[in-house]
Amino acid sequence: FRHALAVTKVTPVEVVTDAAGTYPGVLDELIPSAWHHVEQYAGQGDDEAVSLLLEAGNAAAARAPAAAARWFEATLRLLSVADERQVDVRVALASSLRSLGELDRCGATLLEAIDLLPADAVARRVELTAHCAAVEHWLGHHDDAHRRLTRAWDDLPDRSTAEAAVLEIELAVDGLYERDFGQ
Repeated sequence: FRHALAVTKVTPVEVVTDAAGTYPGVLDELIPSAWHHVEQYAGQGDDEAVSLLLEAGNAAAARAPAAAARWFEATLRLLSVADERQVDVRVALASSLRSLGELDRCGATLLEAIDLLPADAVARRVELTAHCAAVEHWLGHHDDAHRRLTRAWDDLPDRSTAEAAVLEIELAVDGLYERDFGQ
């Protein structure tokens, strides 16, 4: 069964067998190897390949973050710089990297995502800034996290919004790291 799947050039949806229930992990293991050709041979701007790689990354994210990171990185290589999916893919990649404990890369990827946001994406900017500050705290870079959060607070156009409330909570947590209980 395993040999037939590995050697035969079929997509996973073409595999039909009564034994699949007996080997629950076999198909999950072989799907990445069956789709590696998408990663290797697709060209930039290939939307079908992007969709397949995103699907593979999302499917793997919860149980195999290293595989998910690989698929998300491959997706980024296929997306044009102006593609609006760049931010979402980078956020998904950062999540996988965080799960792997690669916090430096996670933070750098979140910063890239923040830089790609349009100026009017205040809610998303606050969300990603909060995630980035959390990663910086986990790395012990408390001063960087504090500067990032206070800069985001200063840049808020309206402090009576849900985004402002999120930042206030993040600044309160930041105050615990800074031991500034008045924050």
